[in-house]
Order: sequence, then C-alpha cells, then structure tokens
Amino acid sequence: MKPRNWISYLALLSGLALGPYALSAAKSSHPPLEWSHIQFMFIGSVVGMLWTIGIQLIRKEPKASKLGIKVFTPLSIFMVGSGIGALATGYHYSEFTPASILFLAIGIGMLIGVFLMRLIILARYKSAL
Repeated sequence: MKPRNWISYLALLSGLALGPYALSAAKSSHPPLEWSHIQFMFIGSVVGMLWTIGIQLIRKEPKASKLGIKVFTPLSIFMVGSGIGALATGYHYSEFTPASILFLAIGIGMLIGVFLMRLIILARYKSAL
C-alpha cells in the first residue's frame, strides 16, 4: 500500500476520533448555527479549494499544484472524518442540529473542490499527476 493511502486512512481515523470535539466546537459558535449557514459553508469550501489550489495554475510547472493536491486531500479526508464522528455523536445523543453536520458539509465540499481541481490540473498539464 502506498504511503499516501496510509496518510489518508490515518487522517480519516483521527477525524473520526476527534468528531465529538468537533461537535462541541461547532455547538459553541456565537451566533448559533442555522441550517442556511451549512449551505454557505459547503459552497464556500468548494470555491475555497478551487481558489486555493487553482491559483497555482498561473505557474508554468505543475509542482505547486501537485503539492496542493497532496496536502489538501488528507486535510479534506480529515474534515469528512470529523464530520462523520460529530454526526455519530449527535445521533447518539439525539441532537440533529446544524452543528452536527457542519464539519461533514465542509469536508465534502473540500473533497469536491480537490477532485475538480485535480481534473482541471490534469487538463492543464496533460498527465501531470
């Protein structure tokens, strides 16, 4: 198994383990989270990943773009793991609130952004990844 796969699994497991702490952090936000905030966070995560990694497309070499993909993939997997852990904790305590799915929405948005950026980088640099 490749080392980056181990990093992804480790990111997912650590995110799952830290899910209850992510839930408590999301519940303590001021002002309290509402359902409309979740949509904004999801779309913001997709756009943020596209912008953060996409700004590297200005360069002629794909090195910085490849590094961005390698760094943000485990981070987004960690966020998904945190979201799953927070959702499971909220479900266990019968608390289905916007705070319980905040990190899951952010993580899925980040993953979508990284995936789209990977496709754009492949088209831009022709088999750079």
